[in-house]
Amino acid sequence: MSEALPTEFTSGAVTQRLSTGLAKIGMAIKSQAWRSAGSARLTPTQGQAVTLLRARGEMRLDALAAELGVTAPTASDAVGALVRKGLVLRARSAADGRAVALSLTPEGTVLADEVADWPDFLARAIDVLDPDELAEVGKTVRDSLADFNYYMSVSENGKTIPVAKPDAINVDYKDGQLLMFFSVKPSEPMPLKGKLAFGVYDPTFYTSIDFNSDEDMATVGDSMKACKRAVVRPDPDQVLADNQSTLTDAFFSDPTGTNMSKLFATRLELTC
Repeated sequence: MSEALPTEFTSGAVTQRLSTGLAKIGMAIKSQAWRSAGSARLTPTQGQAVTLLRARGEMRLDALAAELGVTAPTASDAVGALVRKGLVLRARSAADGRAVALSLTPEGTVLADEVADWPDFLARAIDVLDPDELAEVGKTVRDSLADFNYYMSVSENGKTIPVAKPDAINVDYKDGQLLMFFSVKPSEPMPLKGKLAFGVYDPTFYTSIDFNSDEDMATVGDSMKACKRAVVRPDPDQVLADNQSTLTDAFFSDPTGTNMSKLFATRLELTC
């Protein structure tokens, strides 16, 4: 399965528009800040979270999500990763003992100071992108998108199938767009039997991925002719209504909770 992910920007100078897009999808071009993070390797959301906590001090999850401009589940995922990395502490609020507050650990404070200048650094870095820099972007995205299963949701009769890391992500910058081309394969064989589903989505909701027509989600090969195909475009309102019982405070506070975002993904279903 191949993907071309053009990212379009509609306002502001080209440099600033690209800077915003790159920050959102985790690119670090010429990024000393990314290297300084070392083994922590923060995603853009995680980097913005520690920067906000550094500036604001103690915060509740809902306030952090609002400041980041993301959903509570997305903020919860980012915070959960930061807690596991020892960068953020989750404890009872000093101002309200009934509430859970987030704060930086000493290690988190040090790292927050290192990543605070990511947006400005990116803006300076992308004025000109030479082939070596484009290759660096591809390598960085190839590594960072592993945490998001390369924007893929693949299942076999309800069983989630991860995808293997692509051999490479080829990057080009043309007409104010940063274009990425890559292909992914399931990590294990998937017999053409039962119901198979292939969805494309960004679990952070930062990147909009869609298909203009159902024919854009194509199958190739004679063996596929025996399968019935259907393109499913979920109605967001219906998804929320159907899953209302899971959208509780406990869900939003649990970083290990089910990833709801894949329920919104446009997907190709094959019944073989």
